[in-house]
Amino acid sequence: MSDADDTTTEAPRDKAPRTRRSPAFLATAVALPVAVLACFIAFLILVQQKQGDARDAAEAGHLKSIAAPSSGDAGCAALLGALPADVDGFRRTDTADPAGFARWTKDKAGAVELRCGTDRPAELSATAKLQIINGVQWLQAVPAGAPAPDGGAYWTAVDHRPYVTLWVPDGAGTSAVQATSDAIRAHLQQASLDLGK
Repeated sequence: MSDADDTTTEAPRDKAPRTRRSPAFLATAVALPVAVLACFIAFLILVQQKQGDARDAAEAGHLKSIAAPSSGDAGCAALLGALPADVDGFRRTDTADPAGFARWTKDKAGAVELRCGTDRPAELSATAKLQIINGVQWLQAVPAGAPAPDGGAYWTAVDHRPYVTLWVPDGAGTSAVQATSDAIRAHLQQASLDLGK
């Protein structure tokens, strides 16, 4: 055996040493997609819950739960009796509960609602823009805060007593306001505007 046979050759070394990923980088690489997925799932749950709340609110009605301290007034009973069964394709579907309440519904179009005996609207002031429809002065207001899920506006007759408030969904037109104006003029007492103090 010669000295030449005794030599061993070394394996070539890597010229660039391998860099090791830091534990913080690995943790971030795993946690970030998990966090995004968790946020997406939470978002879907919230959307479904809001849709459920919107359906519940639509079934409960926009005006059923508002204060109507004068709903037992004889004028309200006369007004409700004079309201039409059909308003521009919306059919009257209300029951006797609560007092002073009427509702007209139409497939896929929301509901028109009326409540007689409501409180003076807080938005009524000297600078409020009023609309006169069939001889009755109305104050139109959008819901406070976020818009209603099905869209629409509140209309309150402010020159007769007791106050009458309508909920009119978007796209329903003013037929309900016109029909209600006629019934208000016939059955409720005209009064001066109460602009508050």
